[in-house]
Amino acid sequence: MKKTFWCIFILFFAASTHLIIAQDKSPLEQSFTPKQLQEDFQRMREQLEQNQPGLYAYTPKPAMDRYLDSLYATLDKPMTSIEFLRLIRPILMKMRNGHNNIYGSKKMADYARSVGKFLPLEVVWLKDGLYIQDVYTTEGNIPKGSKIVSINGRDIQDILNTLLYRYTSTDGYNETFGRRRVARSFPFAYYWYIGQHKIFEVAYQTSNQSTTKTAKITGILFAKLRDHLRKTRGIKPKAKMLDFKMLNNETAFLRIGSFSKGEIKQGKQNYKRFLKNTFREIAQKQAKNLILDVRSNGGGDDGYGNLLFSYLTNKPFNYYKQIVTRVKRIKNPKYYESTGEIRLANLFFGGKVRKIDEGKYYLKKNPGLGQFQPKENAFTGKLYILIDGGCFSATGEFASCAHYNKRGKFIGEEVGGNYYYNTSGAMLSLVLPNTKHRVVVTILQYIMDVKGYPKGRGVMPDYPVDYTIQDVLQDKDPVMQKTLQLIDEQGATPKR
Repeated sequence: MKKTFWCIFILFFAASTHLIIAQDKSPLEQSFTPKQLQEDFQRMREQLEQNQPGLYAYTPKPAMDRYLDSLYATLDKPMTSIEFLRLIRPILMKMRNGHNNIYGSKKMADYARSVGKFLPLEVVWLKDGLYIQDVYTTEGNIPKGSKIVSINGRDIQDILNTLLYRYTSTDGYNETFGRRRVARSFPFAYYWYIGQHKIFEVAYQTSNQSTTKTAKITGILFAKLRDHLRKTRGIKPKAKMLDFKMLNNETAFLRIGSFSKGEIKQGKQNYKRFLKNTFREIAQKQAKNLILDVRSNGGGDDGYGNLLFSYLTNKPFNYYKQIVTRVKRIKNPKYYESTGEIRLANLFFGGKVRKIDEGKYYLKKNPGLGQFQPKENAFTGKLYILIDGGCFSATGEFASCAHYNKRGKFIGEEVGGNYYYNTSGAMLSLVLPNTKHRVVVTILQYIMDVKGYPKGRGVMPDYPVDYTIQDVLQDKDPVMQKTLQLIDEQGATPKR
């Protein structure tokens, strides 16, 4: 099962609820000897080389070896915990797989959650810069909608470039998912990879003003910021991920907010039953147009993307070309957090793969392998698919299949996933022996049965749509507006 974007997002900035005992020196500044750092680095490298398919997909092995050797050579002097984290995290940009991650030890995370101070702003990264969507302090009187110019004297574009191009994992050369990831976790990313500050001096420009103003604001604790973000974003643990309605006699709207069985089940919905009932109703009502909204769908379970597409085509189709792994079993489960789960998986995983050559195996069976037939009541009318950078993992795969089979018009922005493949499946948390930093190792590479696309990109929209900060603040949906406009125009003047 693939993990969703939200799982990755949570891991990005911390994950533990243990209380921290007060210390003279913070865990971020704990020092490690060169020998300890070298041991951690070698453990990480060994496990990635043994278990991670697609390790050399974007950086060929000779270049990757030279890069890793050069990092190892710098481990000749003591480093603090956070210095080592910042040294190894750029490896993600050499791998270019959005499911991989490297994050600090639980002790570091606990410390940050207990005493760290975070920028009390929610931001959104739009085409022309970083804007303030919400303010969680009364200090400074910074208006919502202001454009950030700098923070603590550092140019905002330099900060964004550092976070995106040095510390953020993305799929291939795609930037839409990375920009979204940076923006959604900006206060936390700033804390870990830019600096820990109690006071933030924010330079900003208000709407339609070129004059720069400056405000000093005090950072807030993790718990307070987390509660603000949850309230602002309307995150509900049992929110319904699936929605359907008829907009009028001719146009239906279908929202698929997740491909995760667990998330869908939390909203007391059943994915297969929902699709069957929905497309029966669409057929009964003889809808001519279907708007399919998969924006911000971070992915989920194998088989859910091809099942959806089987309701959108009248032709047989293939989904995955193959699923590749490097191992029949994970060696040294004791190196990982989920030791018991790995040992259990090792008992039966080997029987599900067949060896192709040294260090390469194919999965024999998967819900996305084989040829699939159209479902009863499959919709064959005009299809409009709404996409954005939050379309990741299994949703990137679905978009790739639909685009390759020339099904529908795509409106929005480039999806955050990949035309060709992602490496995900089981996502194992490797714990380094000394610093205790955690490295996500993924063991299955899902390869789509498509061709003819640029390497390292996601599905591109037929109709690109950009948001303004006023769209965001006023909760407008220009992507939906563009889609309804297209339906009106094509209804009035049918294309031949």
